[in-house]
Amino acid sequence: KTKNDNDNNAEDTDNEENINAEHTQESHSISVAEEIPTAIESKEKEETNTKNPKNISKSTTKKILAYNITEAGIAEKTFQILSHFALPILLLFTLAICIQQSFFPRDFWFSEEVRLADVYMNMLVSGNFFHLTLNGAPFGEVGPLYFICIWAIDNILPISMPQAFFWASTLFALLYVGTTWLLARALGFSKQIAFAAGLICLSTFFFVGLSNYTRMDLFYTACITLSLLCFYRGWNKSNGFIWLSIAFIFMAAATLISGPFAIIMPIFAGFLFLLWSGKLRRINGGDGLLGFSLLLLIIFGWLAYLYFNGQDEYIEVLIQSQIIQTIFPKPADIMPIWFYAIALPLIFLPWTILILFVDWWKRIKDIPQIFKSRKENTSSAWLVCIIISSLTVLSLVGDKLPVYLMPILPPLSILSANVLPNATGTLADIGLSSSLITGGNMIL
Repeated sequence: KTKNDNDNNAEDTDNEENINAEHTQESHSISVAEEIPTAIESKEKEETNTKNPKNISKSTTKKILAYNITEAGIAEKTFQILSHFALPILLLFTLAICIQQSFFPRDFWFSEEVRLADVYMNMLVSGNFFHLTLNGAPFGEVGPLYFICIWAIDNILPISMPQAFFWASTLFALLYVGTTWLLARALGFSKQIAFAAGLICLSTFFFVGLSNYTRMDLFYTACITLSLLCFYRGWNKSNGFIWLSIAFIFMAAATLISGPFAIIMPIFAGFLFLLWSGKLRRINGGDGLLGFSLLLLIIFGWLAYLYFNGQDEYIEVLIQSQIIQTIFPKPADIMPIWFYAIALPLIFLPWTILILFVDWWKRIKDIPQIFKSRKENTSSAWLVCIIISSLTVLSLVGDKLPVYLMPILPPLSILSANVLPNATGTLADIGLSSSLITGGNMIL
């Protein structure tokens, strides 16, 4: 028995030395991977159990699994290098998609672009940047911040109408893609996943069309995304006053762009996240209440300005347009509650198809382990809470449009970039596919 034990120890030592030697010689060609594919794990475990099930120690087995990673191919190495310059590359791709409208402006399309241009011209004529009108009547469908930004671009750049609207669309598209990458990095995802998320986000057909259209939705989504980023950082700190205050400021900006649903969705997402992570008492923290006070100060400051300047009718139109008519539209305009179950897969094309190849059964089996580690692994949980809360709120209101789903696309792109490599190969495959799709979109 003593002899067998000595032999076993000697074999363990030899195995460890051989593995360390091989790892030292090949370390320059080993790609850094966050997760070892299941197939490699099962293969190595099977070989270990078959050849020498008793003599291989647990530490040796772990080292075999850790070091036995296939060498990265040219595409994957290239993608890893490019991921270090992800943000500039993503912004260049975005410019390639929509910059032509800024240098070669077209006529406004009927009717949304024409209506928004008329609101802007009325604002310039009246000189009142906080009271919007359309055809002489109060216009309360959106807030004034979008038009104030167009005015700033019109005065900063040596351009004239209608170029200011198209330059604003390009700028907001850049902001939208940049905040998607920033959200992924702030949540702790790798550079490769953040790069892939940005590529997925900018290569959806819906984004390509919307970035060449003069609306405020990309600007609104960027502010919501920045607010969600700051909320995540703030909720995960014992005292996140600075992060939560910035989050509520971005929330107020989104409200001044497109309405009060910019307040409801992030707060609901925060409630679900704190409930899931077991930190529900955190919502009563003083830092959160101070940040919420900033939000109220900004919103009610705008309303107070309108009230004391005799704009009572405009305040009534705002409430009617942005709240009552959105929740309770005309019977002919009411869409079914399942509307977004059809709209979301369509606006996420072409990446919707890849979701079908995810190993959902494995994901379902991992739920108990995910629940046990919910207090530590919070990044993906935060993204899921954003999607669930947004879909819930939007589905309950009567007025439904596909463009209202835009705040869901950044977290959905990040989750897809995090999940899809296990289903489709490597992140380099996603990067190559996104580049080809983006190139086709640019040609179109």
